[in-house]
Amino acid sequence: MNALDHGPVVAALLTLCACGTPGASHVSTVGSAASAVVVGTVLDSAGTHPVHPSRVDLANSSMFVLGDTLGRFTLRGVGRGKKTLRVRGIGFIEQRISIVVDRDTVRLPDIRLWPNHTLDSVRVIAP
Repeated sequence: MNALDHGPVVAALLTLCACGTPGASHVSTVGSAASAVVVGTVLDSAGTHPVHPSRVDLANSSMFVLGDTLGRFTLRGVGRGKKTLRVRGIGFIEQRISIVVDRDTVRLPDIRLWPNHTLDSVRVIAP
């Protein structure tokens, strides 16, 4: 049983807070037939601390993954070709990264997010 089996509210909360244990925190809304896997780590701007919670979206798609407590993520089922990843963390500025998926496993260099000092509220929307 996965997080989505518990209903849309639980899935939405997991999507927003990315709470979980390493290895079990990865959630994807789409099970694609594509064969590529994209792996990486999301860190703070200094590169010393993992960003947790973090979320990595495949742009122009409903596919996403949540990072674990060490900032690591694995995005499975990614199609080949040029792609854009949208990387977010609460309290950090969103980062868009262009990648080329040209092999079965694409290992990205560490992704760094810079703090957003203008965050003054958080809005939670549930379906």
